[in-house]
Amino acid sequence: MTSASLIALAAFGLEALHRKTEREFPGAMRGDSIQAMRQLARRATTEAGRRMSSAINGHGHDDRHPDDARLDRLERLGELEEHGVLTEAEFREEKQRILTSGLVAPTGVDQSHAEGEKPDEQ
Repeated sequence: MTSASLIALAAFGLEALHRKTEREFPGAMRGDSIQAMRQLARRATTEAGRRMSSAINGHGHDDRHPDDARLDRLERLGELEEHGVLTEAEFREEKQRILTSGLVAPTGVDQSHAEGEKPDEQ
C-alpha cells in the first residue's frame, strides 16, 4: 500500500468515528470532554490541597463549621431514637448535651439515665 492510500484510510476512519460520535452525543460540542477533564483536575487539586493543608495544620479532615457538625450529630441521634436504639430519656439527655456543649457523649449511654435519674457526680 502506498502512503497516500494509508492517509486516505485514516481520514475515512476518522470521519466515520466523527459521524458516529455526533449520532451518539448530539448535544456535544467540540472540546466538551477536555473542559470536563480540566474541571475534574481542578477539583481534585483543590481537594488535595485542602487535605494537605489540614494535615499540616493538624485540623483533621472535618473542616466544617461546628454548627454543621452539631446538626449532623442531632440528626444521627434522632435516627437512633427512631430505630429504638435510644429511649426518649436518653435522646433528650444526649440532645441537651449536644446543644449545650456541642460534644457527643461516648458510645454506650448509661442505662440509669434512661429512667430520668441524674448521673452520679464523679
